[in-house]
Amino acid sequence: MAKRSRKYTCPVCQYPKVERQSVGIWSCKKCDHTFAGGAWEPFTRASDANNRILRRSVDGATTADMAFIAQEAAMNYERELADRPPVGEEEEVSADAAGEEE
Repeated sequence: MAKRSRKYTCPVCQYPKVERQSVGIWSCKKCDHTFAGGAWEPFTRASDANNRILRRSVDGATTADMAFIAQEAAMNYERELADRPPVGEEEEVSADAAGEEE
């Protein structure tokens, strides 16, 4: 109950005047901006993710986004290295295969 009756910050005017009208409907008492949100809170984790996606499509990637992308690429590279056999074993396997063919 405390979450739904608490005052939240308006995304338009930035004043802490947002109140719940009904389930999922939130309205700012200062600027009359009405928007959809969560049942108990106006901003959910899913809405945060959607806002990031929209911001990236409009503004392009930010520094934090680029750092995250670089970190993901580094982790994928490390996974690929872990899945590959060591360099010495590749040579031994190819030498064994050549010896069997003769």
